[in-house]
Amino acid sequence: GSSSALAAVLLCIARNPTKQQKLREELLAVLPNKHERFTVENMKNLPYLRACIKEALRIYPLAFGNVRETGADLVLSGYRVPKGTSALISSNMLPNEALFFPRPREFIPERWLRTSDAVSADGERVLAENVNKFINL
Repeated sequence: GSSSALAAVLLCIARNPTKQQKLREELLAVLPNKHERFTVENMKNLPYLRACIKEALRIYPLAFGNVRETGADLVLSGYRVPKGTSALISSNMLPNEALFFPRPREFIPERWLRTSDAVSADGERVLAENVNKFINL
């Protein structure tokens, strides 16, 4: 759970010194005193930290998917699916698709920032235009 998520974030940040520096600068600006605690209020002022967490979880998802039970009889692509059937939605594959996330193997927290409109420092789109930013969260 949370220890795996923390390990994923730390690994991604450690492998990307430029991103690490940008995150450090944001943290020092919002929390200049090393004894300050994270609060809901100061987390609102840490968009790059939130973006780093989302991007790390995109690369290293905690779960491979979701299981749901159909609430009614339905037809999917011509196949009859009776009510009560368990359906596995393998959501860990979507974040690795270049169709949805250009350069999917790269740690690019900027794709989650609202202000950048999902554009990297070099001007390249890093999130497909027709994709909801919450596709894998």
